[in-house]
Amino acid sequence: MAIFITVHHPDMNETIKYDYRAFQQIWDPNRIDGRTREACTRCRDKRAKCDGRNPCRRCKNVGAECLYMKPRIFTGKETEPREPKLASELFHEIQHIERALEQLESEMEQARAHKSVAPAASGTRMLENFYPSPPHSDEEDEDNQHETDGEAESKLVRGHYATTEKNSWSITFDKNRVKIQTDIQNIHQLYELFTSAYNLYRGPTTASRPVGTHAITLRLNCQWPKLHESQRVQFIRPVSSHPPNPQIDYSILAITLEIELHWLNLILKQATQCSPSARNKFCERFQVYYYSNQRPQSSHYMAVLYAVAALHAQHVISHHIDIAKAIAFPHGVSADEFARELSKLYFQKAQELVIDTIFDKSDSLCADTVDALHAMIGYLVSEGKANKASAYICITLRVATQLNFHKALRDSNKTDVEVEEYENAITWNLLACSDQALTAMYGAPRHTTPTDTQLNLLGITIKFPTEMPEETRQRIHESFFMARLSAISRDILDTFWGDSVADPAVDDIERFAMAFARWEDELPPFLHATGHPFSSLTSFFLTVNLHLVYQISLLDLYYPFLPGIHPNPESLPSDAPKQAERAYGDAAIMAVRLGCSYVLAGGCAFPPQACTFPVNLFPMACNAHMWLAEKSKDKEIRDRHRKYVAFSFKVITETREYKMQRQFFEGYGKIVKAFMKNEGIDLNEDSMLDEIECIVPERAPGVGW
Repeated sequence: MAIFITVHHPDMNETIKYDYRAFQQIWDPNRIDGRTREACTRCRDKRAKCDGRNPCRRCKNVGAECLYMKPRIFTGKETEPREPKLASELFHEIQHIERALEQLESEMEQARAHKSVAPAASGTRMLENFYPSPPHSDEEDEDNQHETDGEAESKLVRGHYATTEKNSWSITFDKNRVKIQTDIQNIHQLYELFTSAYNLYRGPTTASRPVGTHAITLRLNCQWPKLHESQRVQFIRPVSSHPPNPQIDYSILAITLEIELHWLNLILKQATQCSPSARNKFCERFQVYYYSNQRPQSSHYMAVLYAVAALHAQHVISHHIDIAKAIAFPHGVSADEFARELSKLYFQKAQELVIDTIFDKSDSLCADTVDALHAMIGYLVSEGKANKASAYICITLRVATQLNFHKALRDSNKTDVEVEEYENAITWNLLACSDQALTAMYGAPRHTTPTDTQLNLLGITIKFPTEMPEETRQRIHESFFMARLSAISRDILDTFWGDSVADPAVDDIERFAMAFARWEDELPPFLHATGHPFSSLTSFFLTVNLHLVYQISLLDLYYPFLPGIHPNPESLPSDAPKQAERAYGDAAIMAVRLGCSYVLAGGCAFPPQACTFPVNLFPMACNAHMWLAEKSKDKEIRDRHRKYVAFSFKVITETREYKMQRQFFEGYGKIVKAFMKNEGIDLNEDSMLDEIECIVPERAPGVGW
């Protein structure tokens, strides 16, 4: 028997003329006798015969309104404007169908032959083994796409297309449908066809990529609006830490060149200890300059020093130097106001040097120019000048482009890279991420695209010079593994909180957990928090900071699976939410341990908020404790994290920034205090905690800190 399969084209609904008699035969068109050749709308919907009267017999019997469609008047041969294009598209689709059907028939013959040899095998299982994805040729597609509409129409003979090699498949189509006629002779062959087609694996609809191939060296939760809205505490925009006092005449502060250079040295020396981030790559060079007491001859590097001093001056003077004993101020001027004026002076100095380089000596641009501009952007953000910071980002991107920073590590086949090329790639990624973060935070104009942040570090090996100091190697390794970690976190956030994503699945946890495990296994020994001696406190702080970010990334992984957060909890295994709660809590506790280890070792409790739009890691861990203390249905988990909320509040209130009523710390402290009051958490509830085991750094032999 012949089987007819009708395939309706998706574009054949309203734009193509509807032929009523194609599926229902009413009265003979040659015998009108006052009757209409079209059925009324009710008979048409029910696919019933209509006598053509008004009202017709069927509508009259049920008392329904009998309506007829208005007749269409044709003045000549009607031409559908999309018909040539549609015919060409249909022809290409028919070619694909024909090739697939021929392949299917060939494989069915093989399956039948195999079945005759091994009759005891399961037919369905055997067919699955014989039906891989059909081969697809890009060259054939390109050839087909280059065919003109005329060539396509020349192959459409009376709406019929037949195969040239075999006559077992016949494909007929018109403007309304596609009809496929096969040589299937019995119901068993039809069942075999449908069964095999159902089990065909066609592969994913979109090409997948490995986890962790797009680094994002700077990110804010507000870049993912869905995640941002789900957070208990929204991101607090930085504002000027020390706004000017309009009642004070700051011109009375006579800052001489001697005072300027004296404080420049003090601020830079302390800044290298306060912010142990890989972005401060000026540290090693500054140490040489500081201890040799030689002023650098390069105006480019002096611009870097002034810009970094402008960024850190207010923090260093306010929190690390007893300035009252060092200098006498005029009446009414405080240390904070002196620090603000000093920062302003350093910024102006850096600005003059950078402008001279860009406009007068553009042929001498170098990496120092980019570093200076980047530090100046941080200063402007700390002062709440987002629009000006956006303009400086635009300038910095242009300078970096002129130096070809945007081309670094763009060769996908390269595996061994020099240190300079790697640092250029990281700097470009950081600039592009800063631009996009500033847009998300303030709505400033964007100067980059998502492709500017697609930095893939998987499989990359950095070639270090043999004479490079160990601490420099560690700093570069820390930035390398931090960037790789950020790529995994970015994939997590895109998967769970993107614009159009599916519900989080347990398989996603396994996939990202494997990526984290691979990342952790590849860490060099000197980037492990324990089991390795450290040559300096800075190297210890770098390691602790890296692992603290890792724990925050784990919080991002498990957060979507918590009860009340997952949009469709019925789709998860019954024990998945509870397991996610425990893993989420363990990561939050480890983050607190690392934070305490950092503070107890003498690190600056909270690096300055202006440092390149930092994510405040400790408050993220505190948010996790508050969520579990309030919403967990497990009493043991809830009680445990109530204690950690009390402990976290004490850590916040004991910082110098909180005591000095800095905006972020004071505001966040009020949020935690209000939460404790609402939940009935006692301030001393953390006393019931077991002693928190902090990490004590092991000193390398012969090293004194």
